[in-house]
Amino acid sequence: GLGGPIINSVYESGGTIYAATNGGVGISTDGGSTFTTYTFDNGLGDNSVNQVYESGGTIYAATYGGLSTSTDGGVIWTNYTRIPHGLGNDLVWSVYESGGTVYAATAGGLSIGVVGCPADLDGNGVVCPLDLGIMLEQWGKCVGAAGCAADLDGDGEVGPGDLAMLLAAWGNCGPSGFRGC
Repeated sequence: GLGGPIINSVYESGGTIYAATNGGVGISTDGGSTFTTYTFDNGLGDNSVNQVYESGGTIYAATYGGLSTSTDGGVIWTNYTRIPHGLGNDLVWSVYESGGTVYAATAGGLSIGVVGCPADLDGNGVVCPLDLGIMLEQWGKCVGAAGCAADLDGDGEVGPGDLAMLLAAWGNCGPSGFRGC
């Protein structure tokens, strides 16, 4: 069920209902008959969620503990905060995404930028030496149906083309100052 009786916002996309509660993010795929709730234990910044929004397969949650994003239906969340990522404040009131740009209304002002990118191999909000290390570990042919995360150009191997893409994205992930490596 829902994480709590207080619903701060609700959003629907493609038949999926998202509810921001004081007990996490509730997600329903059956018209609201049942909800699965995702919380701090799943990586959400805080269980108190002011607003939830979905765009392009990414779920955005404005929480009392930062801006949280999930690309796997809410099972695992990445959280962006003031320190070390540079968000205006950890208290995020609302969030919106359009054309790859994320707008986060925080208690410290408006943060504008981009959350996530394929070259951010470790998911920390910035393309940096840590990602280069992951790429070098995966250098060569990708094995298995799942491929490998560092195959940015999708050609079945990690090579010079992928390195060029990683270097082109260097430092470019994360909302306005969401940098930390």
